[in-house]
Amino acid sequence: MPLGASTDPATPATPASTWQRAGSERGIEQAALGAELRH
Repeated sequence: MPLGASTDPATPATPASTWQRAGSERGIEQAALGAELRH
């Protein structure tokens, strides 16, 4: 799990959402790679 994926109340909203978006994109890429490897 990427560090930015966890929501920290002390973290400002904008950087947190940016990190979450980056984490989601990375997760989607990893899922796609995993699917390719399985097939």
